[in-house]
Amino acid sequence: MKNKLSIWSLLLCYSLMFIAGFIYFPKWEMTDNEATISWDVSGYYLYLPATFIYKDVKKLSFNDSMLAKYKSSPLFQAFKHESGNYVMKYPAGQAVMMSPFFFIGHAIASSSDKYPADGFSYPYQKAIGIGMFLYALIGLFVLRKVLLRYYKDSTVAIVLIALVYGTNYLDFSSIDQGMTHNTLFMLYSIVLYQTIIFYEKLQFRRLYFIAFLIGLMTLIRPTEVITVIITVFWGISSWSEFKQRLVFIAQHFLKYTGCIVPFLAVISLQFIYWKWVSGSWIVYSYEDQGFTWFPPHLKNYLFSYRSGWLLYCPMMILAFVGVLPYVARKQNILAVGFYFFVSLYIVSAWDIWWYGGRAMIQSYPMLAFIMAAFIQFIHTKRLYKYLFYPFFVFFIYYNLWWTHHSHRGNIQVVESTKSYFWATVCRWEEKEDDKKLLDNPDRFPNPKPILRPLYTIRLSEHIDSLESNIDKVNNSINLNKTNQFSPRLSFQWIHPKTEWIRVSANFKAMPKEWEIWKMTQMVVEFKYKGNIIKSNLLRLHRLLNTDEWKDIDMDVKVPKGQIDRVEINFWNAGSENAILIQDIQIMSME
Repeated sequence: MKNKLSIWSLLLCYSLMFIAGFIYFPKWEMTDNEATISWDVSGYYLYLPATFIYKDVKKLSFNDSMLAKYKSSPLFQAFKHESGNYVMKYPAGQAVMMSPFFFIGHAIASSSDKYPADGFSYPYQKAIGIGMFLYALIGLFVLRKVLLRYYKDSTVAIVLIALVYGTNYLDFSSIDQGMTHNTLFMLYSIVLYQTIIFYEKLQFRRLYFIAFLIGLMTLIRPTEVITVIITVFWGISSWSEFKQRLVFIAQHFLKYTGCIVPFLAVISLQFIYWKWVSGSWIVYSYEDQGFTWFPPHLKNYLFSYRSGWLLYCPMMILAFVGVLPYVARKQNILAVGFYFFVSLYIVSAWDIWWYGGRAMIQSYPMLAFIMAAFIQFIHTKRLYKYLFYPFFVFFIYYNLWWTHHSHRGNIQVVESTKSYFWATVCRWEEKEDDKKLLDNPDRFPNPKPILRPLYTIRLSEHIDSLESNIDKVNNSINLNKTNQFSPRLSFQWIHPKTEWIRVSANFKAMPKEWEIWKMTQMVVEFKYKGNIIKSNLLRLHRLLNTDEWKDIDMDVKVPKGQIDRVEINFWNAGSENAILIQDIQIMSME
């Protein structure tokens, strides 16, 4: 069997993808904001029910009832335009790619007595999930064909394993398959394949098909217009080849110009939609979100504990260390190198950089060329293989660990902090105190410190002296929808030799707040002459359950320098859920 290793590798990849998406965590079987059509996916998808079921693209009057019924997202994935109509946040391209499966789901729901044909019930969830999973299978199949034109069968087999077993592509191809990254991965693979065939056979009908695909990719994510780099510069690795390409384009200038027609035919759908709902041909639908072009957030995007691409997906380090071996091959240097630079620059310039390394997934078909060059290089020396493959295996383990905790584990693997990351990385269970490190970086090094009381305030004794927000029945501070802030508890600092303190109190959540940014915060501040020297906080609902009284403490390292006061306050952070607070105490730790 020709190229049998890469075939077996492809089958192994398909097997893991199937297990992850159909057995381990089938999102179409989940509810609320874990369902297939939830969060961002619901925003991409919203065009379809609005157009074909409710005939209400402008007002989206059905959306509130669907959000209340299915709880797919706490966010309305559209904004109210000055025209008085709602404009979708996301472009229409992903909805176009979802449409065949939407119609399948709608046909099933319409003929069913069990499920409503409302665009969000189970048949739609499953049809979209399975349909987008099929795109993942196609994308990987085509990528294998592309890579085999340039690399050995064994190299391609390893690269496929690296991408599926060792990167976040596993998650976004099999579990979160409704996101755009999986779809774009497939389209990039097809564009690569069609580009290669175009330059081999010079069939301009293929070039027009490529222009159509690039238009579709741009309709999904406008920045994917950079895909044109691949087609224009493919096959160029030297100055002489670059000049030859310019001559070729000049000779066929009218045919190249013809590519504008299929490209505009696709992206015009977005302009027509904007004109229809807003009266303007162009609308910036991301509102206050945008780019910082100079300098981009490159360091944070790559390495931050919050969501750094290479920190959470270290297998993709191969795309960086493989640059020199790739350049040494002198194949397609300009297309791959230029594209890599531009794509990384764009995703790291986005001001919401902490959305993570998922934005690079669509680039993996291009980066696979660099990874393959590195794999082939390390196979030239036995020592290189001995040094490399332990890391390779660990990267796979780490990615499977990451994928598990993204969905079924209890360790938070994004939106992390340095302290929390190193306390939990590669562990399968989280200690309750670890949650505190997501907000508060300080943790006393000895798990059993000697505690000595410094300040205590029992509300039952001081209830008449406090200003507001007091629940006299429970002898507690009561924070709720109306009263968001506690009285500020301020104490003179007269303990210059104390290096650590522990602040504790007794809390009751009524009920628990699940949205992280609305969780009640306990804030500890050290001050000197009114200026804040240091501030630590802890989101209390990370550790609370509904209707239980619980003692929660917070370690804080005392800052060096002059201090005259320590203050404690509590903020309900916009939550409508009440929380009771009592028995506040500050202790020294030794």
